[in-house]
Amino acid sequence: MNDMGIILLLTKEILEPINAFFFAIISTLFCLYLVKAVKPLRDLEKEAEVIDKIFTEKADEFPAAQIENIEEITKVFSNHGRLLASKWKMYLKHIDEILATRDQGNVKLPDFVNFLDADTIVNNIDHRWMGTSLPGIFTGLGILGTFLGLVLGVHGLDVGNISSIQNLLANISVAFMTSILGVIFSLMTIIIDNTYLNLANRLLNGICSVLYSVLPIRNESNVLEAILIRQDAMINSMNEMVTDKLLSGLQNSISQSITSVIQPSMEKMVNITKEITAITQRMESFSSETQIEG
Repeated sequence: MNDMGIILLLTKEILEPINAFFFAIISTLFCLYLVKAVKPLRDLEKEAEVIDKIFTEKADEFPAAQIENIEEITKVFSNHGRLLASKWKMYLKHIDEILATRDQGNVKLPDFVNFLDADTIVNNIDHRWMGTSLPGIFTGLGILGTFLGLVLGVHGLDVGNISSIQNLLANISVAFMTSILGVIFSLMTIIIDNTYLNLANRLLNGICSVLYSVLPIRNESNVLEAILIRQDAMINSMNEMVTDKLLSGLQNSISQSITSVIQPSMEKMVNITKEITAITQRMESFSSETQIEG
């Protein structure tokens, strides 16, 4: 065996361990994904399935849009859920002040979409990054293994030797196995992840639809109605202020102005008139006396 044959043999022997190495890495990451990321999704799916089934069966028993249904709903979450129960407790803390005033009229609860929304719950699951990142990582590892195999396969290639080219093609086929493995595991991850995500979304949306029907949740029409009521209250308050305070104050100020400005002037005019009358009387008296003496 010549030196070229030895090099090609060694290259093939190296490529197979490289494939095994990358396969070990990819398969290990996939197993970690199944344990760390898929298992919580499966637990969420089972939990949501049980609660959705209970709510669907009891939907007709709940009074429509009544705040009293919260107690029964809380029992269902507490008895049959862990992750969803914690989210529901967070929502109850959020509306504690409203629940304290529930006997004071028709109370509307804020929307729970920020607590029981499917995307919010799924994104808060531990190791959720694995489901979104591993498909790209698997593909990248496969491509890395392929390029590494091609570099080792091309090394020492003798273009003029046909057996050398044949061995190179055989080595390339081995090198491309890492890319094939990466793509396969990437597709498996995407399919598994999307399957559980779609199922969890469907069940969580079912739970939310039941809750919307049995709880007095504040919606857009309620908000607009509340705004109109507040506007009417503000308008009435402004009218009362104008009629009761502003106009009465204006009337009082006008009266005070008349009293303080016009009345003294009138008094002066009266005094002047009296003085003129007195002078006229004295002049008439003086004229009469002058005529008598004459």
